[in-house]
Amino acid sequence: MVGVVKMSFRIDNLGVYCFSNNNHTLISVDASDKVIRTIRNALETEIIRITIAGTTLVGTMVAGNNNGLLVPYTIEDHELALLREFFPKVEVLPTKMTALGNIILANDYGALVHPKLGSKSIEIAEKTLGVKITKMPIAGVPTVGIMGVVNNKGMLVHPNTSDDEIKLLREIFSVSVERGTVNRGNGYVKLGIVANSRGAVVGSSTTGFELAVIERALGFSEGD
Repeated sequence: MVGVVKMSFRIDNLGVYCFSNNNHTLISVDASDKVIRTIRNALETEIIRITIAGTTLVGTMVAGNNNGLLVPYTIEDHELALLREFFPKVEVLPTKMTALGNIILANDYGALVHPKLGSKSIEIAEKTLGVKITKMPIAGVPTVGIMGVVNNKGMLVHPNTSDDEIKLLREIFSVSVERGTVNRGNGYVKLGIVANSRGAVVGSSTTGFELAVIERALGFSEGD
């Protein structure tokens, strides 16, 4: 296990362009070979270069875990066909909120979604991800996907997350939860981190202190 690796190519918003579970990492088609190598080595996954709905904002547009992947209704047929070659379950959510990575946060034990996500989308998401879905904001923000990063070992959340919310998040995801930031104080931690249960890559502006907190929160500290 490599642990947490700091990106060294002046890239901060990795989470906007990448999604990963323990087997596959989706990444923008315009990612450089150096970035691909760094992410492959850190996450120990197969890399898939792809667009989603014709955009390079891959991490913004999809959400999932090791059981399945959720994609927006705007996805193109050829993109959907490619994803279904690699993921055991890929399902389209019938919601106008197409930035699924911003509104869904999931690991293999639970998932949190935007409070206004419809019942049909929740039903599909639960079947695809194989987990119970909970509706709630984090620190008053409904776009919960950008407020945290979670794997099957731990969770990092926005610094404004309350103690009561921390307790609920521990119950929902069945992991320890810690507050932190990325890229010199950005509390919207998903934007600067791509992670799975094997490792993580963080934005190039991340400080040493932030890196230590991220390692501990996601279960990559020495002895974990």
